[in-house]
Amino acid sequence: MKLDAIWQTLTVIFKGYKLYPFRVFLVALALVCACAGLTSVYVLNETAKTSYANQSQPLLNGVGRAIIAKNGEQISVEDYAALRRAGANNLVAVAQNRLEHSSDQIIEVLGLDLYAMMSLTSLLSEPDTQQISQLSFNNSSRYFIHPDHLATLTREGVVKNNELIIDKDGSFPFSFSLTPYAGTGMGNQLIGDIETVFDDFPLSTISYLLVIGEMRIKEDALPEHLFVRELNTGINAEELTESFHLNLLAMGLLMFVVCVFVMMNALHLMMMKRIINFKILRQLGISRLTIIYACLIELIGIALIASFFGTLLGLELSSLLSPAVNQTLQGLYGVYVGHSNISLLQLFVNALAACLIGGLVAIILPLRLLNQRMAIAVTDSPSVPSNYLWLGGSLVCLGLTGLLLWLSDGLVSAFIMLACLLFAGCFSLLYLLPILINWVSNITPVQYPLLKWSNSDALRISRKSSIAFCAFFLAVAANIGMNLMVNSFRVATESWITQRLNAEAYIYTNQTDDVISWLHANYPQIDINVRQAEQGKFHQQSLQIRSYPQDSADQLAMQFDKASQQVWQLFAQGKGILISQQLAFANNLSLGQSIQIERHSGHKVNYIIAGIYLDYGNTQPQVLLPEDAFEKSRQGRKILSLNKVPGSSASISALVSDFPTTFEQTQIIITEDLLKLSMQTFDKTFVITNGLNFITLFVAGFSLATSILVIDIDNRPQRALLRSMGVSSLALFKLSLVQLTLLSMFIMVIAAPFGFFLSWLLINVVNLQAFYWIYPLIVDPLKLSIVFVMSLAVLLATTAIPAAINAKRRPIEDLLCLND
Repeated sequence: MKLDAIWQTLTVIFKGYKLYPFRVFLVALALVCACAGLTSVYVLNETAKTSYANQSQPLLNGVGRAIIAKNGEQISVEDYAALRRAGANNLVAVAQNRLEHSSDQIIEVLGLDLYAMMSLTSLLSEPDTQQISQLSFNNSSRYFIHPDHLATLTREGVVKNNELIIDKDGSFPFSFSLTPYAGTGMGNQLIGDIETVFDDFPLSTISYLLVIGEMRIKEDALPEHLFVRELNTGINAEELTESFHLNLLAMGLLMFVVCVFVMMNALHLMMMKRIINFKILRQLGISRLTIIYACLIELIGIALIASFFGTLLGLELSSLLSPAVNQTLQGLYGVYVGHSNISLLQLFVNALAACLIGGLVAIILPLRLLNQRMAIAVTDSPSVPSNYLWLGGSLVCLGLTGLLLWLSDGLVSAFIMLACLLFAGCFSLLYLLPILINWVSNITPVQYPLLKWSNSDALRISRKSSIAFCAFFLAVAANIGMNLMVNSFRVATESWITQRLNAEAYIYTNQTDDVISWLHANYPQIDINVRQAEQGKFHQQSLQIRSYPQDSADQLAMQFDKASQQVWQLFAQGKGILISQQLAFANNLSLGQSIQIERHSGHKVNYIIAGIYLDYGNTQPQVLLPEDAFEKSRQGRKILSLNKVPGSSASISALVSDFPTTFEQTQIIITEDLLKLSMQTFDKTFVITNGLNFITLFVAGFSLATSILVIDIDNRPQRALLRSMGVSSLALFKLSLVQLTLLSMFIMVIAAPFGFFLSWLLINVVNLQAFYWIYPLIVDPLKLSIVFVMSLAVLLATTAIPAAINAKRRPIEDLLCLND
């Protein structure tokens, strides 16, 4: 094969761009959108995971544990000094504080014992050591801040000239001098020396002690009010936020798949437009293999350009979405999303690899058709596969879906099952769409010849734009499935939260005993219930252990998945235990089964499973024990539920307004406000996936509209004939809109059952495998109607302008095409 033959073929291809620029643009647009979606999702996921893993250990690596104080206690400077004298000289004190700027910005300030960190140079890089040394010996009030975060705060007017002005305690402006530093683990915090923080915040105390490396003092040698806690490392950070990341990744992959279909459709249209030129090249002695290689080289060139712009667009998209992600993860998981130093080259290579893989997959079918058509006469029409072939493919894919549903035991097989379902939907679309179009054409009265012609012409369009129809079908089915899943989750969560939050108000505090004393002294007619908590183990895995009251109101508030008839009797006797649905599914536990729980003290206790309760949104396994099982424990007493004593005149609203602000890290909230906050947090969780849903639908709708309009250009002889018979351009424009509406309605009707089944599989298979909880599928007609209207609006919006331009074309222009 001669290189000059390939170059000559490429020259012919490039010169053809002037004749069909729109088709080339569509290929590039599909690749850019695919790369942008994957890049933005990758950046958001990596940044969130890195921030969560590092937020407890800024400027340090390899920290897995910390020493914290039990509820109601504090770590004093004397405790810190005594532990270091006892040999635990690998401890680093951390003081946490939060500032609320007048612009409603919440800024976290961390104070670190930088002198202690300087003695641990083996865990610090040379640049970090130098920066910490400079900060340690600077007497001014200076703090580290990540340059990207500094730029964000400056852009929002929070920082001016590298100084953050806070109206501290409403009394006087307080200035923080900021030093940009992109160090290890830097997030959205201000980081300074602990002495500087103590000077700036007189009421600040040591929040916890980081344990660098191995423990150099036995846990039982710690003071009674201190204990060791595992920190959120990268591994359990990924587990904690897995639901959010999986949603983003799923939508990113779906967007990529739809873009591959869009690209396949555009490549098919482009190849069919070139067929005459390629046949001439064949007559001049250029081999088919040379032409195919030239097409592949062209695709690689387009992929290089598209991946570059897609990477830049993805980075911009991730920065635009970052505030929403930050707010979501802060509300759900307490994660302050920072900044990840992801290599631009790495992102470009990842995007290019995805482009090449997607492009090669997308070009297989067009090249196969091109190879077949270059061997036959120009006037021959491409063969149309039998409808029964599509029916057979649909049945086979549905059979594989059912088989995988029966055998599914992991996320990989679950996602393959979803792919089989969507392919079954595509094959069903290709089988049913011609049947539905023929049916409408047959029932159309002969008194409406133009409408009858439009319906018949829709059959031709459906055959020539089958790939674009499949892309639009996938986008609609995915939108239906995701919307139904999210809405079902929302309804189930709202019902569950409303029933579980049966108290009138709740207090979250680290000063439980002081708060209880104040309540007893000032509001004796308020009934107080302390919700206790501790960490235990089950089969060596971490386990949340919580207390649960036994009065009739709380019994009615509990929502069970399954429960024995004597559930509350066994629970009150201390023989029975209530376990979460997550724990039951993850370990194949059932009612009446005996399990052994290791308490925080190390004592192992056997319990009978008396009930399995719903615990939506909790990514950790959990069990509930009666309150008297925590009598000797002083840990985890951070939540108080408040109710009026029946018949009393006490007012919860008066209590909220009178509640003193002197209690540190304490918040009181009325249940109604807590419900609103919970549902607002829920809605924010899925705002990004909804945005990706819309982008996917828009790209697919744009592809379908473009495909139809390109085919309509090839249909100019028929349109010219109609114009010569007196049909106005406005009438043809209306017919185009009716035709598109009819086709899109058929696609949505066919997509609906597959969207329902997709949603059911996402809830009962994928959700179960990933998070170990399920909930009932709720089909909301309003939500379904919104998806239908939005899909139709997207398609018509992307089509109306080009169709209107065609309608304004003068009749002579359409008539002249008959001479071509």
